[in-house]
Amino acid sequence: MNANTIQVLTSLAEKAIAREMAARQALAESLADQKQGVEPSAMRRVAEAAANALPYRMLLEDADAVDFGKAFTTLRKRLASRILHSGPGSSSCAYTNEAERLEYAGYRAFLDATQAFEETEDKPAKTHEHGLSLGDWVHVHGAWHPVLDLEEIQAVVPFITARMTVAEMQARMPRP
Repeated sequence: MNANTIQVLTSLAEKAIAREMAARQALAESLADQKQGVEPSAMRRVAEAAANALPYRMLLEDADAVDFGKAFTTLRKRLASRILHSGPGSSSCAYTNEAERLEYAGYRAFLDATQAFEETEDKPAKTHEHGLSLGDWVHVHGAWHPVLDLEEIQAVVPFITARMTVAEMQARMPRP
C-alpha cells in the first residue's frame, strides 16, 4: 500500500474519530446544563458516530501491530465476514438491538468508503463454483455486500437473494 493511500485512510480515520468526540462533547455539555436538558437524539448521534468510528479505530490499532496494508485487508475481510454472518438483533433490549444495528451500519459504511483503496491486483481472478467472483456484490440479510473471500461466501450462498458484478454495481452508484 502506498504512502498516499495510507495518508488518506489515516485522514478518514481522524475525521471519523473527531466526529465521535464532537458528538460525545455535545452530549456531555447538554448533560451538564440543567436548563438545556438532554435532546433524545443526542445519545443516538453519539452511538452512530461511535459505530462509524469503530472500524477506523480498529484499523489504526491493527496497523500498529502489522503492516498498514495487511491490517487494512485483514480488517475488510473480518468486517465483511461479520456482516455476512450476522442476523437481526435478538435481544429483548431495544437499545442493544439498535446499537448492534448501528455497529453493522458502521461496518458497511467503512467497507463502502474504503472499497476504492482495496488492492485488487494481487488477488487471483478466480470464480466460485456458484458463479461468484471476487469483487462481485451479493444481497444477503437485506443489504448488499462485496465478495471479498470466495471460501467464506460459500456459507451464505443459500441466503443470497440477488447478485451483481462489479461493473453492474459501479453503473448503479451515483457519480459525485
